Amino acid sequence: ESLDRADRRPVRRAVMNPTEDNSSWLSLVADQEVEAPPLTTVEEIIAFRADPSRDLRRHNVDLPESVEIEEAVLLGEIEGLEVSAEIYTPAGSGSFPMLLYMHGGGWCLGKAEYVRKLGMSIAELGHVVVNLDYALAPEHPFPAAAQDAHRAPVNT
Repeated sequence: ESLDRADRRPVRRAVMNPTEDNSSWLSLVADQEVEAPPLTTVEEIIAFRADPSRDLRRHNVDLPESVEIEEAVLLGEIEGLEVSAEIYTPAGSGSFPMLLYMHGGGWCLGKAEYVRKLGMSIAELGHVVVNLDYALAPEHPFPAAAQDAHRAPVNT
């Protein structure tokens, strides 16, 4: 453990070995060994997403109590589709810097809710975190997710 700044809590550093897929990253997030499957078709992506074992909400335990959470905040509409986010606000008053967080998943997997604990931990350090639930491919092909990300801060 090391201290980035004297006024912040210790930061744990994880060493990840690069791989050809996301196995290292997935294992780090899941806190267990995960093998990234080779998803090559639209059907495989949709089936992978629907598998109950992929529901990462189980990691949302011991959430920071000092952070306020707003779920399913509607940020607006883009081409008829609602854009929503979870917003985490640190305790205290005053203005806070904002961080737009976009969960991993290669633009086709994941949900904001799956990384709630991470977002709230960032908010606990003094940032308002907008955890965007962007449009996922293949149902919403490129550039839908990029458009959501581009317009989200404007609507926040």
